[in-house]
Amino acid sequence: MNTVSVKDIKVLGSRRAINPDKVNGLVESIQNIGLINPISVTPDNVLIAGAHRLEAFKLLGIDEIPAVIMDLNGIMLELAEIDENFVRNDLTELQISMYLQRRKEIYEELHPSTVKGGDHTSDAGKQKADPALSFVKDTALQTGKSESSIKQSVKIGKNLSKSTVEKIKDTPIADNKEELKALANVPKQQQAKVVAKVLTGKAESIREAVNPKPRVSTIQDEPRPFKTALEAQGHSFDPITPSVSPAAPVDPAKQKRERMEALAVELLSFYSPAIQTMVTDIMREHPSYKVKDVFYFGVQSLAEKKK
Repeated sequence: MNTVSVKDIKVLGSRRAINPDKVNGLVESIQNIGLINPISVTPDNVLIAGAHRLEAFKLLGIDEIPAVIMDLNGIMLELAEIDENFVRNDLTELQISMYLQRRKEIYEELHPSTVKGGDHTSDAGKQKADPALSFVKDTALQTGKSESSIKQSVKIGKNLSKSTVEKIKDTPIADNKEELKALANVPKQQQAKVVAKVLTGKAESIREAVNPKPRVSTIQDEPRPFKTALEAQGHSFDPITPSVSPAAPVDPAKQKRERMEALAVELLSFYSPAIQTMVTDIMREHPSYKVKDVFYFGVQSLAEKKK
């Protein structure tokens, strides 16, 4: 097995951030049983796979690390890094989507005949078409993911703007595929506004931020002239759930009457202005009456008049 000097290994940018907890776990494992899987590097010591293992060796102060030398460069090196990341189980749905989108670009550059509408023959027209599988089929075989899942993830990676990715990468949205799918359907120029609504609590989800729920008006929101008229006559209305002082004795019968009265007022608000006016008139004539007492008789009276 080849070994490489830890200090000579070059780590290029745009790699996944190092997870300290994972590194600490590897430190303990290496101390107990050694390094099971060597890292992968190019002939000039550019790291391909094994950033966390490399960090663990640095923490342990070990100068040499077992390594597999892979003669890769350019996009093949990047492809190897992406595929290495897919064997990990700690990627968020956002990271998976971004990796799959980039893998698709690399794969189709290596196999242009797999691109829909691309040229399937050589320039001379004599060589056989590239026998490579489509990106989706190849990736399904490589990762074990379903083709539909891969297509969804690629769409997410393609449709999200860079600024959107930065905003959500450390939020719960990053690991919620349904939220990411909804966000991917939002035009890029509108994504920042939609994300802001969710992150500030103005919307519970991306879908709600895009299509806000219609505001359901409550009884308290609606103007109720009949109630105002009754209150002007000296009538008062208790809430549906009357507040009772802990020290005050509870009168179940009184509570029931209060609830019935409040419910009667709410029910009346859904009836026509003619019925509301009739009830108001009756109570004007009989100040001691409650709405619940006259509501039924007012409706019956109106019905009799219509006969």
